[in-house]
Amino acid sequence: MKMKCAPSRNKPFEVKRGNVTVKICNGANRVGGKVYPQFTLVCYHAGERKKHRFADIGHAKREAELVATKLANGDTRCSS
Repeated sequence: MKMKCAPSRNKPFEVKRGNVTVKICNGANRVGGKVYPQFTLVCYHAGERKKHRFADIGHAKREAELVATKLANGDTRCSS
């Protein structure tokens, strides 16, 4: 599964299950003049690209592991 991430100083975090790799890109979310960390997981469902955004890297990693496991087992549905 290929995905392009916005350029950043850090490389995307990768979760691998079998021959499936899911990437989590990190970035920033600006709200009311404040900057918050944002982690984006991208997957494909029914031919459409779905983005899932998280404020916590732990939640993003758990979701990426779930999606990667589903894809490796042949389930093409993205969770959430």
